[in-house]
Amino acid sequence: MEHQELTAYDRLFQSRPPEPTDNRIIIVGITEADIQKAQQYPFSDAVLANLIKKIKAQNPRVIGLDLIRDVPEAPGTKELDRVFKTTPNLIGAGKISSSGSKQDLEAIDFPPTLKRLHEEQIRQGKDARIADITVPLDEDFITRKTFLHPVLLENRPDLAAIPGLGALAARKYLAVQGIAAYPSPT
Repeated sequence: MEHQELTAYDRLFQSRPPEPTDNRIIIVGITEADIQKAQQYPFSDAVLANLIKKIKAQNPRVIGLDLIRDVPEAPGTKELDRVFKTTPNLIGAGKISSSGSKQDLEAIDFPPTLKRLHEEQIRQGKDARIADITVPLDEDFITRKTFLHPVLLENRPDLAAIPGLGALAARKYLAVQGIAAYPSPT
């Protein structure tokens, strides 16, 4: 029965009129055409540092870097670390779990510099600098939800303060307007 309900839900969602694009939100993607043009993947830390600097120059409220960068890609590693340190509105990504079920957990670490900055900020009572990019799939391999906070590995209590990327980006974006999210008492 659940499959039929989800199919009906999907059709209803698709029949809605399109919502207007919010020009305050920009998504920068790396496409196959970009990779073919550069003839390199993954991009070097120097290329990533330059990209972040160009985005930063536009004064965004938040930069959510939905790109795994757990291993340095020379050249430019020191410059990328400097950009990470001097861009407080940047959120780095890692993956805590692959589906959310305790039987299917797989961690991919966060950018080392951002992870250190994150740990310092959490100790100081400040907001996170890293976020989880796990996207759970339903049984029919369609994404219909995301995690505010992912299911955690029992042997990794250090990951407890790491929210989902979308939730953290929204929280930081709205905080500039004085809108804060608080946990429900129930």
